[in-house]
Amino acid sequence: MRPLPFVAVLVLIVAAPALGQVDPSDDLLAWTPLPDLPDPLGRAGAFVGVHNEALIFAGGANFPPPVWDNEKTWHADVFVLEKTPDGYVWHEGFTLDRPLAYGACVSTRHGLLCMGGNDSQNTWANVSLLSWDPDRKQLA
Repeated sequence: MRPLPFVAVLVLIVAAPALGQVDPSDDLLAWTPLPDLPDPLGRAGAFVGVHNEALIFAGGANFPPPVWDNEKTWHADVFVLEKTPDGYVWHEGFTLDRPLAYGACVSTRHGLLCMGGNDSQNTWANVSLLSWDPDRKQLA
């Protein structure tokens, strides 16, 4: 084996991180904290995505306190976070067809596509589309 190609590759590997660095003073990312989820406990396994510049947060599961004394609870409610001129606001009062968590989801130009999931007793194969109408402030 010829050591020269090995040494050249090694030098490139070692030097690559230094060549790709950016001045840390550059503002590469600007962020603003979002308001807390309406459910202060939070949720595991929720369907989450973006449609029409709004964050859709649907379903999920958690353990109500005291967590060691209660069974897991599945949720059907849907929250939508929308940016307004004054900041961000949660819209509430929407629901899934049933309490559901731990499915798959993908954001599409038509809405948040929610696939499958389960509740305390069943695993579901249903597919639904959650679409946000920013003019009517409604979930379809």
